[in-house]
Amino acid sequence: MSNRFNKDDYRYYRQDLSKARSVHKNNAFAVELNSRFTTDFGDLGIGVEYRDEQVNSNNLGKHFRSNIGTYLEYRTQLFSKVGLHLGAYGNYNTDYGWQIYPGMDMGFPLNKDWKLNVNVGASQRIPSFTDLYLNQPMNKGNQQLNPESAWQYEASIQGKVAGLRLEGRYFYREITDFIDWIKQAHTPGEDLTDIPFQPYNFGSNKVHGYSIDLRKDFIFSTDQQLNLVVGYNHLNPKEMSYQEDVQSKYVLESLKHQVLFRLSYRRSNWTFSSANRWIERELNNPYFISDLHLGYRYGKLDYYVEMSNLANAQYVESGAVLMPKRWFAVGARFSL
Repeated sequence: MSNRFNKDDYRYYRQDLSKARSVHKNNAFAVELNSRFTTDFGDLGIGVEYRDEQVNSNNLGKHFRSNIGTYLEYRTQLFSKVGLHLGAYGNYNTDYGWQIYPGMDMGFPLNKDWKLNVNVGASQRIPSFTDLYLNQPMNKGNQQLNPESAWQYEASIQGKVAGLRLEGRYFYREITDFIDWIKQAHTPGEDLTDIPFQPYNFGSNKVHGYSIDLRKDFIFSTDQQLNLVVGYNHLNPKEMSYQEDVQSKYVLESLKHQVLFRLSYRRSNWTFSSANRWIERELNNPYFISDLHLGYRYGKLDYYVEMSNLANAQYVESGAVLMPKRWFAVGARFSL
């Protein structure tokens, strides 16, 4: 069971708070119950979860919706070595009704060091309150949106080579009723500068890509270890190029290349990690992000210091909103 409350104060015009200022209060409550049964023919899992979402905003208005989800999964071994995982998730949303999403995963050991996995599944994305109700000078919501639906297919291989753990993955995802924020001219050749972005179910979106990760673990003792991870991701979206009188936010923001380097070190109650990313998006200049985390555990409390965007990069990940520059956080977490 969990409950999350947050308050946002978004200011579209930095120097004029009388216009296009959005003050949001969001609350999300969730509870889940699940169980697993072991039988002679495999393992059965069953669960139910409930989540409600509320927003109270001077811009979006006051809205509430609930989700009830149920899932059933089955795991077994075929031919003594091949692992099979079948499942289905049913979701009821008070705004959009029932949907069922099946999935399947199979694992094939190639030898003692290498394994091949193949999976396929369906999913959805329900429009956010922002997608539906936003009301700003250059961004307008659309209450007629339908949820996105998607099928995704993936094949991956994991193994060890020269003391390194390697994982390579290829994936393909096809979305129907894809939600994109666009500007569309009313007449051919019309200037799009003063036309606001608005979300629409803009047909289909097909994305394929691949990734590769190399990991090296150094175990010095039972309470001291070092982990290094280097990775690369590439995405290649299809059917996201629109005619000249349409301008899309997501064509501009689509991830193209990403190089990752992560380092984590643990000794006794101390932890240290460094996460670094070099990112290039479609039609945007590349940028570098580096984050640091230092933590100490005392009893049931975890104290931490975080430093984000150490390179002080200026970049955009969503629309025209600049992401934070260098910032710091100090805090503590309590666990039962």
